Amino acid sequence: IAEMPVSLQPKLLRVLQERVYYRVGSDKPQEVDFRLLSSTNRSPFEAIKDGSLREDLYYRINTIEIKIPPLRDRMDDVPMLAEHFLQIYTEKYKKNCEFSERAYDQMLNYSWRGNVRELQHVIERAILLSKSGKITELNIPKNLDNSISYINFTKEERSNNNTAAGESETEIEKNGSSRLSQKELSGEELFDEVGKFIVEKLPEPEDGAEQKDVFNSIENSVVLAALKRTNGNKQAAANLLGLYRPRLYGMIKRHNLEEKI
Repeated sequence: IAEMPVSLQPKLLRVLQERVYYRVGSDKPQEVDFRLLSSTNRSPFEAIKDGSLREDLYYRINTIEIKIPPLRDRMDDVPMLAEHFLQIYTEKYKKNCEFSERAYDQMLNYSWRGNVRELQHVIERAILLSKSGKITELNIPKNLDNSISYINFTKEERSNNNTAAGESETEIEKNGSSRLSQKELSGEELFDEVGKFIVEKLPEPEDGAEQKDVFNSIENSVVLAALKRTNGNKQAAANLLGLYRPRLYGMIKRHNLEEKI
């Protein structure tokens, strides 16, 4: 919407207000009933400030605003989107292809400055150039500036994350495994007991203290346990956890679990 010519914006505003428009060369009003969905890749307030977006139009169309973060800030979506585009283009070009782990690693270590459109074109190009059923490498820049930030943790951050995960795992092994194993639990009852045990062990939050993401630590420990149980077989671990395999790859990368398997 911020790229619409300024001369057209009052006309759109009038249609939105009056719900009528005039055909070219006609003076007879045409009633219209529609819902408007508009988007922009820049800040609306910057566009208003530099005069490329009318302020009254912005407030007229801004009934519900949805902010979609860039793809580099939601890397868990990358493997799932890649699989989606893989399905589309394998059907379109009558090919049978799948991604290798190296290809997933490339996806998760790239910042995707062009967002979903760039990912889509990279997948389409990979399918077109594939000479076998396995896409082993993607044709994306190898510039180190494009590496995604959350994979390049500092040593201190990695140490903190690993220590937290280790503490959670050890705590459950020492204090909880015997108690939980005494009960023959399965399904929802098992998850209820594990959830109660974890929450009971959490310290009371202190004012001003840094908050810890409990679910992040739980995810880390569960994924690591599944990988250890399956001897590092990612497909088997994904099946065990009921996960879509690309989603598991995203979790492994986010928690830096490759070197722990």
